[in-house]
Amino acid sequence: VLRASAYYSHFPSRLRPDPWGAFTEFQLAKLSCQQAIGWIAANHSNLSHGQCDVLGTLLLRSWLWIRADPTAAREMFQWGLSKPHVTLHSRALMTIGLAEVCYRLKEYQDCMGCIDIAIACTQEEILDEDTTSTLTHKRQCCRVWRRAAALMHKLGKHQVAKTYWDRALNDASHPTWGAAGQVKKIKRERFITKYL
Repeated sequence: VLRASAYYSHFPSRLRPDPWGAFTEFQLAKLSCQQAIGWIAANHSNLSHGQCDVLGTLLLRSWLWIRADPTAAREMFQWGLSKPHVTLHSRALMTIGLAEVCYRLKEYQDCMGCIDIAIACTQEEILDEDTTSTLTHKRQCCRVWRRAAALMHKLGKHQVAKTYWDRALNDASHPTWGAAGQVKKIKRERFITKYL
């Protein structure tokens, strides 16, 4: 799971200088994902909710001839959500993952419902006073807003999508919990969808 996550996180940085190298890393991420799932099935092993999120997200991704597997992704997200002590941001990330699954399977009403639940998780108060967990929550919730915006745009809810992108961009630009990588992704998505 760690290998899959590392390849998946790194491949976008190679897109411009070395597209073929980036594609190779994407393939290795998908291969590591399949190996992890095979090992888990063979050994009746357990996963943390974070590992379920990583594998579910990878199962949803596709590029050229490498296909997504939304049905397997749904199982992984549901497995993660059923675990005890799931943090709010993990619940939000896996639920937005389920929304992406529903969109791919053309279950648009369920997609909207999952988006609403994921957004609600980002707005819940964190009772833990630990600064690190608060920062992690804020950074991960920015990803949820960005992914929700992309889905809303695909669903034709352009004004809502713009509101979500604005929220994601605002959070990603924050001096304390902001993330430059997320700012780039948000701007790129808005450019691609003509929301300059």
